[in-house]
Amino acid sequence: MSMEDDSALYVRISDDKEGREAGVTRQVEDSLARAGHPIPVERRFSDNDISASTRSSKPRPAFDRLMALIDAGKVKHVYAYSASRLTRRPMEFERLIQMTEQRGVTFHVVTGHVDLSTADGRMLARMLAAADAAEAERIGERVARQKQQRAEQGLPQGGRYPTFGFTREWEVVEDEAKRLREAFRRRASGESVGSIAKSIGVGHGTLVTILKNPVYCGLRRYKGEVVGELHPGFPRLVDRKVWDAAQGVGEAPPAGTNTRKYLLSGIARCDACKGKMKGAPSGNRAPRYRCALTYGGCGKVSIRADWIDDPVVFAVVAREVFARKSPDADIPVHDFDADAEAARQDIAELQAAVNAGKITMGTAIPLLSAAEARLKAVERDQRQAAVNAVDPNWSFRDATELFRLDLGEMRALLARHLDAVVIEESPTRGRNAVDLSRAILHFKDGTTERLSNAVPVEDLE
Repeated sequence: MSMEDDSALYVRISDDKEGREAGVTRQVEDSLARAGHPIPVERRFSDNDISASTRSSKPRPAFDRLMALIDAGKVKHVYAYSASRLTRRPMEFERLIQMTEQRGVTFHVVTGHVDLSTADGRMLARMLAAADAAEAERIGERVARQKQQRAEQGLPQGGRYPTFGFTREWEVVEDEAKRLREAFRRRASGESVGSIAKSIGVGHGTLVTILKNPVYCGLRRYKGEVVGELHPGFPRLVDRKVWDAAQGVGEAPPAGTNTRKYLLSGIARCDACKGKMKGAPSGNRAPRYRCALTYGGCGKVSIRADWIDDPVVFAVVAREVFARKSPDADIPVHDFDADAEAARQDIAELQAAVNAGKITMGTAIPLLSAAEARLKAVERDQRQAAVNAVDPNWSFRDATELFRLDLGEMRALLARHLDAVVIEESPTRGRNAVDLSRAILHFKDGTTERLSNAVPVEDLE
């Protein structure tokens, strides 16, 4: 068997601040040069952004796979950048020494010298491993002391990457801060994480992490627990009450598992017992909102969902529109769609250039941020121009064209304006005629509005 057939390569980096595996890539290139012959990709083992110190409990899956191949007698030569890239743990070095003696494996490094086949070589390796372990522990002690000092000073703990909304030096990034405030506001009003993430341009998991981070409202977290307030001079991007609301603090119990399917589930309430009404299918008939006995209700009140949804939305959207109406706003009429498409094209071209390796992510990020900001500004101006142009005699169709919202966004819109939609008991039984006046809208400003059967909603049966 040739060296090419029984060789393997191992690379590792503890702290990949760039997030691009550049460190391990350089180690691969140098280790291949040290080998002087090709090593198949399936025999190249890489643990990126994983420490090998005694203080780290994070597993190294690639290292473990390599050890298994050596135990199976399939690897005789291992190439690495240095002994410390293999391990900083004295106990693991003893394992490597044992493999050299029992399996005849040889370790080759680019920098330094490792010869585990002789007594002097093993002694030197053990000394280096002990020195590496001590240095790793000293670094751990310094980092722990630094974190303790920051906590005592009322400062947030820094991370490997900048916290969204801030630079690494904790200066506010205004564009990100604006999107962040919008996310907290919308989540506090009940909108789903998925619809918010999509509209502000961050991933679902990223937004979940953002919404749980207390640093934005000036709270200090240490070892995963909120332990106090940050220094008074540290910028608060979100009001504490908004942050609490986004965590669910003080919210009413969830409306039920069907709030994503039925618009008014949990918003509609029974006039007889004031319990929450749930949307549910009704056999072969249209879905209805019911004050159901199974949910602790009185069972006296129900109404068809397709009768009530659109009129409630129309009433709320009318308030939203005329609250926003600003005819004096200086928004020149032009081709908004063309401007938006040009911004989207710029974004697509920048993303393609990064993927093709023509420009770096560092170069692309400010350009992408500018293009995304331009797109949002165009969309904002387009909505405001449409609001300003609304005819007083508009129809529900006009409203739905103006506010193209998904179910989660529409529920959030209702939550901004409404405390509840109270449904009165029908005066007749059986298949009732449409009677929208049974619904009374209770707005957050303390006013109420009884729906009218004259609401311009099409196709009610």
